[in-house]
Amino acid sequence: MSERVLERIRKVWALANQGEGGEKEAALRILEKMLSDNGMTFDDLLVEEKEKDFKAILNNDFDLRLLGQTYCKVSSAKSMQYYKKGKSVYFWATRAHGIETLSLFSLYKAALKKDLELLFEAFIFKNSIFNNADDGGDEKAKQELTPEEEKELLRIINMMNVVGRVDAHKAIEDHP
Repeated sequence: MSERVLERIRKVWALANQGEGGEKEAALRILEKMLSDNGMTFDDLLVEEKEKDFKAILNNDFDLRLLGQTYCKVSSAKSMQYYKKGKSVYFWATRAHGIETLSLFSLYKAALKKDLELLFEAFIFKNSIFNNADDGGDEKAKQELTPEEEKELLRIINMMNVVGRVDAHKAIEDHP
């Protein structure tokens, strides 16, 4: 394929990435046809694109593991090349892979945070670790739950079935 054709494909690719609404959709249709006519795929375009640094702010090791897993899912790589500076992690990716990785990482991180909060509640209930202060719980128990609250409570109950119970008394007795 000539450099001229490849350059035209790159320009349409840029328009498809930066355009909005109908302009973007039209550019994608044209791009698909150009790629097909020249025996190329979208993956071929990604290979052509140079990698650059992308930055993610991480709070803990779980964030780094989640970012790495997300990057591997997006790029089909076996691992993520990165370096750290404080809470910032910089990883190398093509523009498309970098943007998709950061977008998905943000979604996954929010979902994981919510699930961890539910897991915490399940752990507290499973191990009977309660705040005994009177917080008007009886009054709260009399109120009907919303469908969303019922769903969340069911998830907590299901998580309780897989959370291990800590036998504090046995641990104290076994401790030298």
